Amino acid sequence: MTVQGANRIEIKDVFVGEVWLLSGQSNAGHSFEKPVGETGGKIRMYAGPTRRMKKTEDGKVFKENGKVVYEELPGRWLAKDTFPMVGWHFAREILERTGVHVGIIRTAVGGTRVHAWTPVAGAARGKKSARRNKNTPGILYEMHIEPVIPYRIRGNIWWQGESDMSPELVDTYAKRFPAMIRVWRERWGQGDFPFIWVQLQSMTPRAPWVGKDVPRGLPIMRDAQRKALSEPNTAMTVVFDIAKGIHPGEKDKAAIAKRLALAADALAYGKKIEWSGPLFENVVLEKDEVILSFTHAAGLTAGEGGALRGFEIRGGDGTFSPVKAEIRKDKIVVSAGGLKAPVVVRYAWHGSPDGNLRNGAGLPASPFTTDISSETGS
Repeated sequence: MTVQGANRIEIKDVFVGEVWLLSGQSNAGHSFEKPVGETGGKIRMYAGPTRRMKKTEDGKVFKENGKVVYEELPGRWLAKDTFPMVGWHFAREILERTGVHVGIIRTAVGGTRVHAWTPVAGAARGKKSARRNKNTPGILYEMHIEPVIPYRIRGNIWWQGESDMSPELVDTYAKRFPAMIRVWRERWGQGDFPFIWVQLQSMTPRAPWVGKDVPRGLPIMRDAQRKALSEPNTAMTVVFDIAKGIHPGEKDKAAIAKRLALAADALAYGKKIEWSGPLFENVVLEKDEVILSFTHAAGLTAGEGGALRGFEIRGGDGTFSPVKAEIRKDKIVVSAGGLKAPVVVRYAWHGSPDGNLRNGAGLPASPFTTDISSETGS
């Protein structure tokens, strides 16, 4: 780009396109082992200012007087680097669908909790402490989000929650996560920009670091993520059917990126497409039948065919049992015959669910639980 006046100013390597923020914990930031790049540099990642060891031309660490020399690198946009896997595949999907060049700002940090990404107010902000670490309330907002504001972004991709599944944290996630979304938008001043997240993948109690929290915490976490859809202009990608383990591999992340791009198509680019699987809306008890209603329910189907799987019911004795469910138009009907005072119906409420409910677009239903005693589910 050239600006001609009294002087001639030439600016090289100008990149025009859209920027997406990629945030959360390790699965959002998990990178390729080797640099990747798109021909023509149409996908780029922002590498923030950093400090690194200076090296000689042959790759050895440079020293002066026996001491390692460090160099300060300014922030820069890179066309080839060890991109985060899900961010790279998401950017490729957006480029292929829209033709728009894409920039990714990675702000993910492994093993982090949502309160570290949520700004704190007043005297607590920036308070120094010997116990200050990556999960100190507000610290990651200060370090990684605040410096980016008010950079113009198209939206945010979020993958986080594994570190919030413990008993002392998971029961409040349904309040803390939406609160974070609201304050980010308020601080950014760009209205309700698209905020799209990955609902947590399938895991077992053998999962490293978080396995002990999987049986109880993972289903509750997924339901909290579902409930956060009450925030405007948000979307959630259900992935328990295509991604497994604490750190799903590149193939899984590529499949997840396709579903994230579907949501981006609808929220950010205004395409009239189906971008979500069925989402539980309400429940009604009629005689011996429990009738479940959903949004995004056109063409409900049992996935691979056959009978629906994954539905359970709890009666007055407090025990959950598998229950037969059938599709009637855009609703699911569960038989409650023989149960005394049915209380709860739930779906795919396990670490590695076997649920197969989908809509006509082939997208899986989100796990959920509901109180039958109330006409409207939670």
